[in-house]
Amino acid sequence: MITDRGTDTPSKGEISSLDGTHVLDFQFNPTTISEKRSVLHHFSQAQGQVLPLAQFGMVEPTEISFELFMFSHNGLEKELHSLRKLTLPKSINKPEYYNQVSPHKYMLNLMDYGVFIGVVNSVDLTVEQYAKQDMTPIHLRASITFTVISQSLVDDVINLNLISGQ
Repeated sequence: MITDRGTDTPSKGEISSLDGTHVLDFQFNPTTISEKRSVLHHFSQAQGQVLPLAQFGMVEPTEISFELFMFSHNGLEKELHSLRKLTLPKSINKPEYYNQVSPHKYMLNLMDYGVFIGVVNSVDLTVEQYAKQDMTPIHLRASITFTVISQSLVDDVINLNLISGQ
């Protein structure tokens, strides 16, 4: 089990930036995980063939989607801020364009399901309930889409060998 920072509360997973500056732990989530992976095949044909030949091209990016459920009578301001930050660039004040648009790379740790390095594509927030006095969210759902990215050729080969059981 992962332990939340500052507490002894076990959690089922976390999203953390590779530089360690941003960590989002989740205790009872996610309940549903959707993993989408496809392959790009190249098809070739010759005169007289009935069906084309298929050649393996590449594994297209793996996309992982999941939903988080969060509830706290004390409010979820910190969690809401952290969820909103997942889709921001590293910095928006640097004059160099190539530094400004570089996305945060995150580690998605889902315990025995897998550990993935990638980028957050989208966060869809739905506040289910809020404090009537000051609109502080106390119950929310967050649907997150995460794309696994390459770290290096060596890491990709190791990852594919783990997936294929070799």
